[in-house]
Amino acid sequence: STLVPSILFINSIQIMAESTTKDSRLSITSTHYDIGKKGFLNDEEKQVRAMDINGEGAVSAQYAVKLATENSALHAELKKLNTRQLIMYVIVLTCCIATMVSSIVGAEQAKDTKINKQGHYVSKFTGAPIETREALQDT
Repeated sequence: STLVPSILFINSIQIMAESTTKDSRLSITSTHYDIGKKGFLNDEEKQVRAMDINGEGAVSAQYAVKLATENSALHAELKKLNTRQLIMYVIVLTCCIATMVSSIVGAEQAKDTKINKQGHYVSKFTGAPIETREALQDT
């Protein structure tokens, strides 16, 4: 018996909570920004509404010019950043290629032996053949 009034109380609170969101109305100014007349403002509409600092239902020309100027400055800055990013990519690519080339050249220069035209294993500096059986005798 005490359970029934508590269920009714909970149901009435839920109904009131749902009805307040459904019955909440936009101000006259906010209705100017409600594209599609859906009864609420989405995030983008709220941002534009926030730009209406005078509450007249429109963004002032002075504020619009200020926003356009800031947008132009941001666009120019973005263009500079994109150019710098491209330059950095070219520098990194150049460094990678230089590292690979210097590694190959360094490895080639560090060798003290080579295989001559006859297919013999010889010293790079003297051209004298290198005997590998001497190295095998030590083991």
